[in-house]
Amino acid sequence: MDLVAGRVAGGAMPAVLAGGLRELPDEAHDKLRRAGLVAERATVEAVTLEQLTTRFIDSAVVKRVTALIYTQTTRSMHDYFGATTPVADITAERCDGWRRWLSEPHPIVMGSRGTRVVKRLAIATQSKRLEVGRQILARAVRWGVIPRNPMEGIRGRGKVNTARQVYVTDDMIEAVLASCPDADWRAVFALARWGGLRVPSELVGLTWADVDWSRGALRVRRTKTEHHADQESRLVPLVQRQQAVLQECFNLATKDTT
Repeated sequence: MDLVAGRVAGGAMPAVLAGGLRELPDEAHDKLRRAGLVAERATVEAVTLEQLTTRFIDSAVVKRVTALIYTQTTRSMHDYFGATTPVADITAERCDGWRRWLSEPHPIVMGSRGTRVVKRLAIATQSKRLEVGRQILARAVRWGVIPRNPMEGIRGRGKVNTARQVYVTDDMIEAVLASCPDADWRAVFALARWGGLRVPSELVGLTWADVDWSRGALRVRRTKTEHHADQESRLVPLVQRQQAVLQECFNLATKDTT
């Protein structure tokens, strides 16, 4: 009735109705066309998953680590759905299948020699790939490739694997410090363990000028939120043991320059 009324009135077709017409099978759409209710459907070349993911990655402005996650996710989507599969053929049911497939053991290439071992992806990795896959298909909706996101509502099992959590004792920390080959490595470990610095991204660019010995604090440039206002850096307190490790490294560095 809406089609007939719109045709008689000659006005613009409501967006909801136009979206429904786009999803109609060709046969049903052709019946409406022969009845004079719709225009002839334009032939549109199907966008493949590979074309979509390539366009998604090319348009992304992200850091190197995030770009790597995007690449890993698109490779996983290509392996399961098929790189040449039209995006319009990826249904919600197939996305549920991809979610199950991600939780199964897969051969993974490890090490410089390319050794292949069968491993199950970590829960956090599964969740991250589902999250990125949902973003990619959401972008396809925004770009007009598909009418709705087939991954809407599909979530991972969480990003924290409590089974891998271990309480690190002081004895363990001292054992690691004793195993470090030199003062530089002890400083790296101390900054990561006690300072919570991201390694290596937040270590790059650190100078001795960032250490405030009198206040017992370290200025750390944020690599993840540096593009946000007032989020360029943070002040990290130095615990006594951490400061002692840094002091050792500082003494050796100044000795080498004298």
